[in-house]
Amino acid sequence: ALPPSPSSCAAAGAAPRTMLAWGGQRTTYWQANCREGHTCVLDEREDARTLLVFGGMGVGALNDLCAYDIKTRRWRPMRVTTESNMTNPIAERYAHAAAVVDGRMYVFGGAGSRNGQVLGDVWDIDLDSGVARPVENRDDAPPPRRDHTATVAGGGLVYIL
Repeated sequence: ALPPSPSSCAAAGAAPRTMLAWGGQRTTYWQANCREGHTCVLDEREDARTLLVFGGMGVGALNDLCAYDIKTRRWRPMRVTTESNMTNPIAERYAHAAAVVDGRMYVFGGAGSRNGQVLGDVWDIDLDSGVARPVENRDDAPPPRRDHTATVAGGGLVYIL
């Protein structure tokens, strides 16, 4: 296979014996828009095998969720709502962190669209239903931050670094 072309908006995800890189290449079908400061995580469930791109900075800060199906090699937008059916409930953000655990994507912090305000909220997105719920921050929650990372450890523990 050919190496990916140079790009300043690239993201990558790894699956067993596979590495996927995405960087805004032109195609004839729908794809996620070019961006930077986004997250790119992998839903490793056997029935899913999906690369997920959330938020970032394009023309402005974004709050969309895009899915790349590894088997079909197709992008699709994912509709995110609240239980009361409010669409796109998560504030636009970039420089945030995300992790996937058991079919749920968790998004934490980053910088918002209002003068780069640093955020400290946590969102739980059910990847099967697209329903997003805010997670109540406890007293031991990390302070608001940007340009950090989230790493999943055994047992569904997520470390914020």
